[in-house]
Formats: sequence, C-alpha cells, structure tokens
Amino acid sequence: KCSVNCGVKIVRPSAASSYFPLRDENYIVLDLRNKYPTNIYELFSDVLAYIDSSLKAANIKIYAFNSDERDIIAGTQPFVNLTKKQEAYLVKNSLLVVSGDNLSAYYAAAFSVPSVGLYSAYPAACTAPLWGTLHSSLSSDRCGNLPSYGMAETPKAINFIRPEKLAAVILKKLNIDCPIDVETIYMGDHYPV
Repeated sequence: KCSVNCGVKIVRPSAASSYFPLRDENYIVLDLRNKYPTNIYELFSDVLAYIDSSLKAANIKIYAFNSDERDIIAGTQPFVNLTKKQEAYLVKNSLLVVSGDNLSAYYAAAFSVPSVGLYSAYPAACTAPLWGTLHSSLSSDRCGNLPSYGMAETPKAINFIRPEKLAAVILKKLNIDCPIDVETIYMGDHYPV
C-alpha cells in the first residue's frame, strides 16, 4: 500500500556480489547473526542434529555466517567478518538460506534463492522480503502473546520455533524426503531435546 501511496512500483532489487573462492558446490547458508539479540535463534545445533545425516547423504555442506569465533556451531563451515559483497556471493550460489530477520533473507530473495526466515519480535508480514516466491516464513507462536516489537525479550520468543519444525522445512525446501518423527516439548524458556 505504501508504494501505491508514493506512486512507485516494488521491483526486484539488484545486489552486488564479489567473487569468493569455494571448495564446495552444494551448500546451504545459516545466518546466525542479527543486530538484535531477540532475533538470534539459539537452537540451530538441535536443528542440525535432525538434518545432518540427510545433508551428508546428499553431499550438501553447511556454511554459517557467525558474529565471532565464540558462536560457531559444530558441523558447519564458519565464516566471520566477510564483506557484504562476499556474503552476497555465498548466498547467490547456495541451495538454501536460513536466517533470522536479517539481510541474508533479502539477498536470497534478490538472487531467487530459496530461503527460510525466522520471525518473532516482528511479524513476518512486516519484515519478510516483498519480492519472489521462494521465501518461507516461520513465526514463533510466542505462547499466544503479541510480538514484542522490541530489542529485549524474556524468554526469547524466537526460540519457541520448534527445532524439528525448522528441520522439516529445510529438508522440504531441499527436496529431501526424510521425515522427522520427533516432537519437542516446551519447558520454561527452552525446548529439551
């Protein structure tokens, strides 16, 4: 509606990328960063436990964008301190991008790369990419509460997204038929696995 009010059209953005040497041809990107701590999903290691064997069987590697060396997840190829153009290159050549509400989801939409966005503090309707049809949004149920629209939450609502649900969406987006027959139960401020 805003574009109509302004007299402009929403068009697919163009993003610049810069070559980055890669050793793997098939990989997915997990973006573990966000400028707001409320939008950082803390259960990626649980998700990887569900999908690791399926990805290995399909010869798909896992690249991860990390804020620093302290938050590296085992089983991923970490990348720290890349330029935005290098990140864009990795996203452009990936099979799938999984991220919180951040720039990687927009890069994926711009390059027509399938993506999964995780939303909690802000609804996906407010911040998901506007272009393309390859983006899937997973929103936290927030235990029935409204979005916080804030920079701090206790407990973090993004962690209410069940790891097995995210794992199933990732496998479906990659066309890997491997059912996940696990259901975690919410216990206070985390899901035990």
